[in-house]
Amino acid sequence: MFKKVIGLGLLLILVFSLVACGKTTTATSTVTGTGSTVTVTSSNASTTSAINISIPFNPPTGDGVLSTLPDNVQKLYNGWNFALNKSPYENWAAKPKPWTIYWCILNLNDNWVNTSKKEIESIMAKYQAAGYIKNFVEENANNDAGTQVQQIQTAIEQKADLILLDAASTSGLNDVIKQAYDSGTVVIGFGATADSPYIINTNNNGTLLGANMAAGIVKALNGKGNVLMVGGIAGVSADQQYINGGNSVFKQNPGINILGLVQGGWSPSTAKTVVTQWLATHTQKVDAIWQEGAMYWGIYQAVQQSGIPMPIIDFADPLASELELAHEHINDPNWVILGSGNPAGAYTDAAFRIGIYTLLGYGTKVNAYIDNPPIITKDNLNQWWDSSFTLDNMNYVNGPPNTFLSNTTIAPLFDKPIVLPVATDYSN
Repeated sequence: MFKKVIGLGLLLILVFSLVACGKTTTATSTVTGTGSTVTVTSSNASTTSAINISIPFNPPTGDGVLSTLPDNVQKLYNGWNFALNKSPYENWAAKPKPWTIYWCILNLNDNWVNTSKKEIESIMAKYQAAGYIKNFVEENANNDAGTQVQQIQTAIEQKADLILLDAASTSGLNDVIKQAYDSGTVVIGFGATADSPYIINTNNNGTLLGANMAAGIVKALNGKGNVLMVGGIAGVSADQQYINGGNSVFKQNPGINILGLVQGGWSPSTAKTVVTQWLATHTQKVDAIWQEGAMYWGIYQAVQQSGIPMPIIDFADPLASELELAHEHINDPNWVILGSGNPAGAYTDAAFRIGIYTLLGYGTKVNAYIDNPPIITKDNLNQWWDSSFTLDNMNYVNGPPNTFLSNTTIAPLFDKPIVLPVATDYSN
C-alpha cells in the first residue's frame, strides 16, 4: 500500500455532472495487451473519437523470476519500480507454533494506519484463541527510522518469528532487516516499501493505480479535455509511480491536454492552497482534476471558492464520506462512479496471510506480492458502502473480501498449496 507521506494507495471515485445531460453514448471495447482500446461514439458528435486506455507494459528490474510466473500475474508488476527477485524465504523451514509477532508501523497519526491496527488486532485475537500466537507486540516509530531500527532490534532479541513492517525508510533499515533474517525472523513489508533483499513486500501497484485514474478521466471526457494533475510529494517514489501511470494513459490520447502539475503533499489543506493559487493565475477551462489521494476535499473547496464550473475530480482512498457521496448519486444518470481502492483491512490481512504462509514453509517464490488496485463502479459500490456512512465520516473503509491480494491471486506465488490455519476476514 502507499500512504500519505510515504505514498497512498487510493480509492478513485469519479463523480461529475455530464456536460451534455441526456445525450446518449455507446461504446465498444477491444482488449489489447495489458490494457484496452475503447472507441466511443456519441450520438450528438460529428466525428468518432478513439480513446486509448492501454497501459504499455514496463517490466520491473530483477533476476528473471517474473518470466516464470503466469501471464496474468506478470501484469500485476507492470511499472513496479522496485526489483522483483526470487524470495530469500523460498526454502524457509516451517516454524512450530506458538509464534511471537511484531507489528511495526511508521506512525499512528493516520486514519489508514488506525484502520489497519483494528484489523490486525482482530486477527491476533482469533489466532491467540486458537493457540497460534504466544506474544503480539505493537510498535509505533513516530516517523523516525532510528526508533524503528531499535524496535526491530528488540524484536530480534525477543526471538520474534514474524515482523510486519511499515518501513520508515526505503533503504535505511536494510542492515537491521538483514539481522532479522539471519536470526530466523520473517520480515513482511506493508504500506511503505523497503528495498532490502531480505524482506517480502506487499503493496498496491501505484503505476496501475495512477493509470486507472487517468483511464477513468479519459473515458469520461470522451478523449478530449483539459486536465490539471495534483501530485503528492515530489521526489517520493510513490508519487512518481502514480504520475508515471497517469501519464502513460494521458499521452496516448492527443485530445487530452495536461494543463500542469502541482504538488498537494497528500494534504487537503496544502492541496487547497496550491490549487487555489493555480486557478487564480490560469484562465484555461479545467475539465478534470487528476489527484493521487487524500486531497479531494481541499481541491473541491478550492474549485468552489474560485467560482469556475465544477470539473471532474477523482476521489482517492476509500473514505466513508466519499462512498456516501457516491451512493447518494448512484441512481443519477448524469453522475459517473469509477473507483480504484486501497482497502486498509484487506491490505493488512494480506500481509498477515503471506507472513503465516512463510512461517508454515509453503515456499514464497518472490520478494514482492503486488496487486492491481480493485475497481469500484456503480455495479459494486454497494459492496463497499454501508448505511452508517455519512458525509462527515473521514474513516477509511476496509472493503469486501477478495478485493486485494486474495488467496486466488497469490496462490501461484507459492511452491505449496496455501492453507490458512484460522480463517480471516479477507482470506477467501
